Amino acid sequence: MRFMKYSALALLLMIAAACTTNPIWARTSPTPSAANSPTAVLPIPVVSPAPVGAAAFDPARIVKVLGPAVAELLVTQSTGTRGVGSGFVIAHENGASYLVTNNHVVASATRVVVLMPDGKHFVAKVQGTDPIQDIAVVKVDDGSLPL
Repeated sequence: MRFMKYSALALLLMIAAACTTNPIWARTSPTPSAANSPTAVLPIPVVSPAPVGAAAFDPARIVKVLGPAVAELLVTQSTGTRGVGSGFVIAHENGASYLVTNNHVVASATRVVVLMPDGKHFVAKVQGTDPIQDIAVVKVDDGSLPL
C-alpha cells in the first residue's frame, strides 16, 4: 500500500514538473517563413466585369431605355390563388408580342394578365414552360409592345 502511495505521488510530481517547465500559456506558435513554403505566392491580377469608365454604366439610362419593355404579370392559379410576377418583351412575330418570365410565376395558371408600364393591359397565353430552368414564355396578341 505504501508503494502505491509513493508511486502516485511520484507520478503527480512528474506531471507537475512537466507542466511548469513548459506551460501551455508560455508556448508560442511557429512563425511561417518563405523558406518553409512549398510554393511561392504570386499575385494574381483580378479582372473586374464592371465597366472601367464611370460614364460607361448609367443605371438611369438603362431604366429609361429598357423600362418600357418590363411588364407586371398578374396570375390566377387553378386553385383560385393569385400571384404577381414580372417579365419582359423579347420578340414580335405575326402581330403578337412574346414575353419571358419565370415558370414558377405562371405554373398552373388559368389566367395571365400582362400590365405594361404605360397602363395598357392584355390577357396573355402561356406558350411554353421549362420547370427545370424556371423559365416560361407568354404571348400577347398585340405586336406593338416595346422591345
